[in-house]
Amino acid sequence: MAGNTNSIYAAKKAASQANPVTSLKTFLQSDNSAKAAAVYVPDQWQMGTTAGTFRFNLRAWGRVTSGTSGNVSFSIDFGTSVTQSSNTAIIAPSAAAYSVNGNWNIDAQCLWDSTSKLLNGNFTGWVTSAGTVIATTSITQLAAKDFTTNGLGFTVSSFFGTSNAGNIVFLDGLTLEVV
Repeated sequence: MAGNTNSIYAAKKAASQANPVTSLKTFLQSDNSAKAAAVYVPDQWQMGTTAGTFRFNLRAWGRVTSGTSGNVSFSIDFGTSVTQSSNTAIIAPSAAAYSVNGNWNIDAQCLWDSTSKLLNGNFTGWVTSAGTVIATTSITQLAAKDFTTNGLGFTVSSFFGTSNAGNIVFLDGLTLEVV
């Protein structure tokens, strides 16, 4: 029942990122590198047929192969551009130490309403090879956003603080669940 409560929307499979350094890089689709691996706001909101509030969960998860000890950073961004700086980071946990291979996970609860046009929420998860939990943290609030506009969505970006040919980061899943 697409568009109803408890519907889950998923991004297309993402290509891995080999040694992304210097700045955040958006994950691209594995079958089309001209497009971001984005999850889109459901049609019922884009067409403005639902009034009131839009409550949803964003989930992103994956793996890190660490070629050397160092930090890795992640960001969940509002926007669907392949260029991270064209999107707006709403979830950006602190850079995490990786000395071995590991996995990462970010879960966010978000709420937008048609009166204030504010997107608020919080997130938790882990982004270290040690599995250290991120304390529940507020997302960066988005103001004056109209979720009835077509084409809105979210992407994930990452980068390593230390260059090494063995550094690889994977986005194994990105979902938006209407709750």
